[in-house]
Amino acid sequence: MRNDRPAIDIFLKLKRIAFVGVSRKEADFSRALWKEFRERGYDLIPVNPNAGMIDSLPAAASISAIDPPPEGVMLLTPATQSLAATREALQCGVKAIWFYRAVGRGAVSPEAVQLARDAGCQVIAGECPFMFLDPDKFPHSWHRGFKTLIGTMPQ
Repeated sequence: MRNDRPAIDIFLKLKRIAFVGVSRKEADFSRALWKEFRERGYDLIPVNPNAGMIDSLPAAASISAIDPPPEGVMLLTPATQSLAATREALQCGVKAIWFYRAVGRGAVSPEAVQLARDAGCQVIAGECPFMFLDPDKFPHSWHRGFKTLIGTMPQ
């Protein structure tokens, strides 16, 4: 199932977003995405029960530990953990979930995506947010151009 650009734009207009599964390791790709969103002024909440602190912010152990709740959730977890995180996000009243994927399955779990959609949640399943942040930088601009060329870029 393809994502549509309006859903992506709605998510990117949110201000308070939980980054679930953001890594403790500075070199991890999730941290590059985290940094980019922070530099753009988003109010981010790191969620990683093993992290303690991420960039001098206390990491929440779970989505339900965040007060006030986030508007949206960026899932950076393995797909095997996405269903539980989706259930928790929905219980907390989250209305938008981005199931991150660059290569492989990423956070995309068909069951979790369907659960979120059935609950009326705004869902982005399997896109890399870097391609939708303007201006996009290399290599994300190349990835965006390639997806546009082959007709798989959300419209």
